[in-house]
Amino acid sequence: MPLQQRTRGVPPQLIEAASLYTLRAALGGDGATYQAAIDGTLPADGPEQAQVTASVDEAARVMARAITAGISIVDVEAAVIDGVMHCALIDRLVEGVRAELRRYNHDGLILPEVRPGTVGRDARQRGGAMLPVHARFAPSNSLFLKDESGAGAEYALIIH
Repeated sequence: MPLQQRTRGVPPQLIEAASLYTLRAALGGDGATYQAAIDGTLPADGPEQAQVTASVDEAARVMARAITAGISIVDVEAAVIDGVMHCALIDRLVEGVRAELRRYNHDGLILPEVRPGTVGRDARQRGGAMLPVHARFAPSNSLFLKDESGAGAEYALIIH
């Protein structure tokens, strides 16, 4: 999602401002400090906390903007924030997004619940583990979709 107009060039994407790559860059690319930040083992009074806080605040700001733009088009029940980060860091991000959302005019919009996810670090493994199950047991689209009117026609849902 493009964020805002730059004076020159193309607008940056959401992922450029709200990703773990930006957190790593904010920490100077130091892998050990980055890993400690996402594992929740970075000392709370350490000098790197300022960079972590700035990164979380920026991510919250742009995520709130993306959520507001999204709910302008589609009503959603929740915005779930999850990832490989330690739950305390995700909670900071969730609170930051909630705070940023309060700054927007939401007249005519239904605000979603912003909440932390429950899958966390295992999302990639769980998704990969589900692929063979899905491939074997999920219904085939060809059983339900049928071209009713010839070449180039849209598909219709057929229920027998």
